[in-house]
Amino acid sequence: MLSDKKQSLLFIIIVWAMALGMLLLPESAQGLYGFTPFFTVCIMMFLIVRDGYSAEGWRRLGFKFRGGKEYILALVIPLGSLGAGYAVYWMGWNSSLISPDSWIKTAIYLLVYIVLGSLSALGEEIGWRGWLLPRFQWMGRVSSSVTMGLIWAIWHYPAILGPRAYHSSGSRWLVVVLFTLSVMFAGIIINELRLTSGSIWPAVLLHGTNNAVDSVLHNITVSSSPMLEYVAGESGWVPVILYGCAAIWILDRNHRVKQQKARIEL
Repeated sequence: MLSDKKQSLLFIIIVWAMALGMLLLPESAQGLYGFTPFFTVCIMMFLIVRDGYSAEGWRRLGFKFRGGKEYILALVIPLGSLGAGYAVYWMGWNSSLISPDSWIKTAIYLLVYIVLGSLSALGEEIGWRGWLLPRFQWMGRVSSSVTMGLIWAIWHYPAILGPRAYHSSGSRWLVVVLFTLSVMFAGIIINELRLTSGSIWPAVLLHGTNNAVDSVLHNITVSSSPMLEYVAGESGWVPVILYGCAAIWILDRNHRVKQQKARIEL
């Protein structure tokens, strides 16, 4: 039986190899990129570790609905971080906001996008936060959250630097740096919500909300300048700062809660 450390390292190698392999497939197949963590889980659970044939293997994925405040944070943090980024861009660049016919309809679209985005994010989150994160705790809780955030960011590199043209506006290398910081900080938050709740669903919700907010706000923004990539969205400096602050806050908060529980037990 492979240890959690060996299982997690093997998972990372396979999922990164799959991400690179996607570059060899035609553009019509690039929609499968986001499912490479799920495909890797299938390989690990049914071919290598083979824990997919036991109830314990499925239990560790965290499919049960647990937690409470984690779901609120999963909505508020990306709404605030990305919303602030676009607000800064709208105020700094004249006529960059296309006022929709109805803000109520826009809000409804956002809710629909959050649901659809969460369903789409499930393919990733089953792999990252469902399967890998519980097995990555050999590094320690904080170290595992930070490292996994970086691993998740690097997994996106083939999509950014390859021909897929994901976040292709502006300097790709500057975008890569900003995107890495943004995803790493967001990853820390998602990891902590998964660990504190014991459920994958807050992670799925935050991931889906992040993608939905970025998509909806981007659609009502006029942009002929790469500054949009640098200021707002997933690679903007405003969300980087706010996600970073939220990551520090949630790590500190969970650390203090853990200390309080330890004192109570004494």
